[in-house]
Amino acid sequence: ARAAAAERMRAAGEAARAIGEELAVLNRVAPWRLEGLSGAGGCELTLRVGRLFRVNVDVGTGAGRVTLAENSGVTPRGGCAFAAAVAGAPWAWNETSREACGGDLAAVLQSVVPRLRRAEEVLDEAEECRSAFPRITRLRCTAGGDLEMSFTDFTMERKVDLALTMANGAYPRGALRPRFSVAHAGVGPVLPSPKAVESAIDRVPAGAVGRRLLGICRLVDWVVARGEAGMGDAAQAAAAAAKPAPPAPAPAPSL
Repeated sequence: ARAAAAERMRAAGEAARAIGEELAVLNRVAPWRLEGLSGAGGCELTLRVGRLFRVNVDVGTGAGRVTLAENSGVTPRGGCAFAAAVAGAPWAWNETSREACGGDLAAVLQSVVPRLRRAEEVLDEAEECRSAFPRITRLRCTAGGDLEMSFTDFTMERKVDLALTMANGAYPRGALRPRFSVAHAGVGPVLPSPKAVESAIDRVPAGAVGRRLLGICRLVDWVVARGEAGMGDAAQAAAAAAKPAPPAPAPAPSL
């Protein structure tokens, strides 16, 4: 019995190493990096997903866990904890749960990795919006999964605040529960009511991954500049901004 157990352990270790070698090759194109093998016989894979997350998966059972990896220099401020909240991390699953996919390692990764990448990409999208809209003067991420922004027009002495809840996968296609408030109305065109702006934000198309936040920022930026009279045009501009970017032109055929 002892010899049989040792043989099973050796076979499991060889299987884990073989999978590790395959994943090491995939590291060149896949959105993760193999960090190591551990556990009895090397049966647990440790993968780094993007900059922020670490995934541990048992090769034989599919059981695993997701944790937040240590990382510095992440922007916006509070981005690490925010991304964890967006992804719902940390979390773990056992071999009988749906996320274990019956022990199919590839299926586990296909289920878990996009969720983590999506959460990290929100940070990049927020920074892109800050660059695209100079009126964004404050951008803050909370540990609860809220993205807070302030839009300021110094000429009109106008400032508005916006908060969006993106926790547990709400972004990009879920309800973001927008909260819009006017800190300083200033001297420009009359602003619409917070409820009207929040309703308009809820109607910004959510189908294009990576573009919804851009559309929301376009809408708020437009409202700050043009007030209540520009709400219709603001909604059209937001919808246009949220559409998928046009595909890149095909390369010219070689002669």
